[in-house]
Amino acid sequence: MKHIMLSVIVPIFNGAEFVEDCCRQLANQTLKDMEIILVNDGSTDGTAAICNRMAEIYSNCIVYHQKNQGVSVARNNGIQLAKGITSDLLTWTTNMIRICLSCCINKRCKMI
Repeated sequence: MKHIMLSVIVPIFNGAEFVEDCCRQLANQTLKDMEIILVNDGSTDGTAAICNRMAEIYSNCIVYHQKNQGVSVARNNGIQLAKGITSDLLTWTTNMIRICLSCCINKRCKMI
């Protein structure tokens, strides 16, 4: 895989109806030096299988499965896997991500 500038961490618990659309939207961003880290927090609704399928479809997507431990543990496990500057804020626009990423690079931050 190429150099990763941004790692987007997606903690998920029983989000089967949202995971596919979330991955598609992230994959369609103009920032291509990005990895998507799906952290399945012990979902019981089919999320695990969908996450695995997303990792097969999108080469920049990785999946981590854990027993249900809550969003904070899921987020922290995603941070441990991250290769780039980390973010779990999925509501940002592309411009906001670019501005914050540029600031982080200039100030040598590790997390947005």
